[in-house]
Amino acid sequence: MKKKKEKTVRTLKLPIQNPSKVFLEKISLLQREYSCLVRTAYNRAGEGYSNKQIRQSFKEMNNVQDLGCVFKESALKQAKAIIESKNELESYTPVLFGGKYNFKQRIKNKITKEQYKERRMLSISSVGEAQYEGNRYFLLDVISNNRIIFKPKVGEKYYLSLPKLRKDYKKVLYKLEKLAEEKKIPITYSLNTNYVFISYDEAFLKEEVKLSFKNNRILGIDLNPDNIGISILEFEENDLFKILNKTLFKFDSLLKKSGKASSSKFSKYLHNKLEFETYQICKEIINLAKSFNCSSIAVENLNIKSKNLKKGKHINRKNNNSWLRSKIASTLKKRAVLENIEIIEVNPAYSSIIGNLQYDSVDSINASIEIARRAYQCFVRKEKKFYPTFWLKDQIVHRWKEKAIRIPESWKQSFSLLKTNSELKYRVPLEEARPPTSVFSLNSIKSKIFLYTF
Repeated sequence: MKKKKEKTVRTLKLPIQNPSKVFLEKISLLQREYSCLVRTAYNRAGEGYSNKQIRQSFKEMNNVQDLGCVFKESALKQAKAIIESKNELESYTPVLFGGKYNFKQRIKNKITKEQYKERRMLSISSVGEAQYEGNRYFLLDVISNNRIIFKPKVGEKYYLSLPKLRKDYKKVLYKLEKLAEEKKIPITYSLNTNYVFISYDEAFLKEEVKLSFKNNRILGIDLNPDNIGISILEFEENDLFKILNKTLFKFDSLLKKSGKASSSKFSKYLHNKLEFETYQICKEIINLAKSFNCSSIAVENLNIKSKNLKKGKHINRKNNNSWLRSKIASTLKKRAVLENIEIIEVNPAYSSIIGNLQYDSVDSINASIEIARRAYQCFVRKEKKFYPTFWLKDQIVHRWKEKAIRIPESWKQSFSLLKTNSELKYRVPLEEARPPTSVFSLNSIKSKIFLYTF
């Protein structure tokens, strides 16, 4: 006897947390229309209609105006699946939608007519399409926000918050989100007012391509409220290294004040825009690490408390209200785990000073170089070299000599000098750095994130 092929399709059933009244009303409407489509498709198929004729009958129905083409196609497939499951391709038998139990309950008047109609409604279903990031109407946003985005129409979105997930569920959903972003897997969703069902083929999760990482390559990150500096270093012997990539993400235009209350639509839009675009930066950072085969990513182990820094309202607002540092850090960690890239948290003490006194790029990129160096020597090589060998770039030496300042001979003297002399500038702003080799918007001009490559 031939062995039956083992089914690899798996379905996750996840409850929806605190659904809004608007969402419940919308889903109830879509469920009524979708159930009507499935029943119609089943009956027409039993009468011998072809798929083309059934689709035409859908167009003639005037009570399914809220459902898109994918929902209609999914309803047709679901009706065909019901027929096939009952082996009634040749002899058609009507199906009691809603089940015999509910039907008997209604006959005995144990449930009302409205309750019976509600119980016989089917969950709406949308068949997956890999080229549309897994599905046209649904988008996984579990890695960053533990939710699923439902988009039934253009300009209409519903955020389905998920409960605290088990570790095995998290692992699967993170992988599904990653594969969906890469347009490598179709994901089918079913939805009702209480649950969302996610169906996928397990075979896609097993077909992982292992990258050949280089242990001597590391990506350093310097996080700031309005920009993020990136550098990729390749280390050689004798503590020497080459800088393979220098990139700056600048998004200060997203930090502008709305001029309205924080509860206003425009203020919420600005916050959501900033949140979304910073998550896009996280994706780009991971893609950079993968393209350069970096085995590790070095980030600052910052512990900034929300307090008044006494540097003005604008600075305090950027650091305490607008900066999404913790969300960026957690998203990077989750995405790095999926790619088997190690995250190294580094003490950032004096990294900005050291970076700007030694390297010729922008302030945050200079700091990221020092963070990457520190991570490699202290954590990868496990050497006790928190500070690099002392030397200062020629530009700084000449500037200080012109001001008749004695050139320090150690990092300790340099830190002390900069603390006691507030007129000495060491940071390199974008305007004074070497011109970038390229400048373009991240993903699209609407992102308002500018990506500088040096």
